[in-house]
Amino acid sequence: MKKNKPEVSIWHKSDFPEIKKLALQTWFNAYGSFLNRADIQNYHKTQYSDRNLKQYYEKYIGLVCKIDDKIVGYSVADAKYKDKYFHIISLYVNPEFQKQGCGKHLLQSCVNIAEKKGFKVIQLGVFIKNTKTIDWYIAQGFTFDKKEDFIIGNSKVDLLIGKASVAISKTLH
Repeated sequence: MKKNKPEVSIWHKSDFPEIKKLALQTWFNAYGSFLNRADIQNYHKTQYSDRNLKQYYEKYIGLVCKIDDKIVGYSVADAKYKDKYFHIISLYVNPEFQKQGCGKHLLQSCVNIAEKKGFKVIQLGVFIKNTKTIDWYIAQGFTFDKKEDFIIGNSKVDLLIGKASVAISKTLH
């Protein structure tokens, strides 16, 4: 069966159960080779608690990407990040649906929102050992020039900070 094209929309509270599952699935896939499984589970339990998701919903811009009415990706962004950058906090796509345009659609939607809100620069962080994702963002026009420590449970990992001009929207099509 041929899958329909990805469709991006604003998230709703009713999407939270699927987003929770998707977050844990993508984290195990992306980070399982360099982070302790228990640390991933505990961090997920904290970050994606009902209480935190409600706060995210009220404070941030959340998007979901659906293919055939199934949520296969999501993003969360902060349009008030230090009043300087449009900060993409999370952008994840179910590994089974990668390379089908969902990530680009989510990124393009974030860029469009940033541009409408008057931002010139988009910022995000990617774990340094997540080379596949770093390569993908570089291909989309991001540059990585800063490193920060990030703690997940008992694990300390390096986080690369990437930036791109909202002008990348011209190259994402």
